[in-house]
Amino acid sequence: MAKRIDTDRRRELVSVRGVTLDGKPAAIGGVRQEFAGVARLDGQGGTVEFAWSTVEHVIVNCGGEFKS
Repeated sequence: MAKRIDTDRRRELVSVRGVTLDGKPAAIGGVRQEFAGVARLDGQGGTVEFAWSTVEHVIVNCGGEFKS
């Protein structure tokens, strides 16, 4: 089972800048949702949903480089 990420931690994760999705600049959203949404800033490709624990892992351990 995935680690529970509380709302305060979700807000911290959403505020992280410099993340990418498939190598393109992206942003994280969805603080109040069950899953985070990561979308490219150029609007291409739509939003990809990730478990909050995955978002935390990618930011902490993978330099914020999300892959769809």
